Amino acid sequence: VELGELQIGLKNLLEVYDQKQIVEGRFYLITDIGNIYFDSGEYLKALQKFLEALVIARNEKNNHKIAYGLNNVARAFDRLARRSK
Repeated sequence: VELGELQIGLKNLLEVYDQKQIVEGRFYLITDIGNIYFDSGEYLKALQKFLEALVIARNEKNNHKIAYGLNNVARAFDRLARRSK
């Protein structure tokens, strides 16, 4: 499976989540989309997805997800900072 196909598949799945108002698993789905952006060097898009996932984690008051989300945000900021040097 090519990276683009995976990204499209996850975005389509996210649309289904939105249409059916599915909450469970949304944090991980959005994080996975962010990871795909990150792995393809699209760090700003990755950061946006990681921040979106972090909001969900905070709303759930899930410390594990919050820590995971903060780590992803930090990774994206680090790459963006390195790019700007």
